[in-house]
This record gives sequence, C-alpha cells and structure tokens, in this order.
Amino acid sequence: MSKIGARIRVHEARMELEAAERALESRCRPWRRYLRHHYTSLLIGSGLVGGFALAAVAPKQWARLGAIFFSSGARLAQSALLPALLGALWTHTRTGADATEKPTGNSSDGA
Repeated sequence: MSKIGARIRVHEARMELEAAERALESRCRPWRRYLRHHYTSLLIGSGLVGGFALAAVAPKQWARLGAIFFSSGARLAQSALLPALLGALWTHTRTGADATEKPTGNSSDGA
C-alpha cells in the first residue's frame, strides 16, 4: 500500500466521521435544548422517584437486585469482553482538548 493511498483512505474516513458527527448533532440538538430548559425539574423529579423507590421496595428485594448486579459485574470482569468494554467506555468519556480537537489533515506520522 502506498502512502498516497493510505492518506486518501484516512481522508475519506475523516470526512465520513465528520458527516456522521453533523448528523448526530442535528438529532441531539432538540434533546439538549429540552434537558437544559427543564434541568431543575428533572433533577427534583428523579430525586423524588428514587426516594419513592427506596421507601417502597423491601430491603430483601434491594439485596437481590444488588446480588444480580454485582454478580454480573464479577462475571464480566472474568470475561474476555472487559478490555473491549473498558476501551469503549474510556474513549467515550474522555474530556479535554484531545477529545474535542478536530483533525486538521496536517499529520506528522507519515500516514
């Protein structure tokens, strides 16, 4: 594979990624606007629902739910999927300049 062919493929992939980001942004914009407008109401409502769930559900059922949740976590930790899932979570939750910086096309890696 030549350097020019690799650069063309990288450029096409970046353009496809930017198009997908624009499409996702246009779909998420109304939800973000709604959540920003009703943030306090949602926060208070979720606290009330959580408090009601704690008061209404018996401790025995909470213990079962916890056992199911943490046993699933233990099984996941023993599986081969954990590194892949942690990598996906890591890349999804990155913050700072490295996560938001757009590719400029000026690459010093030679590809």
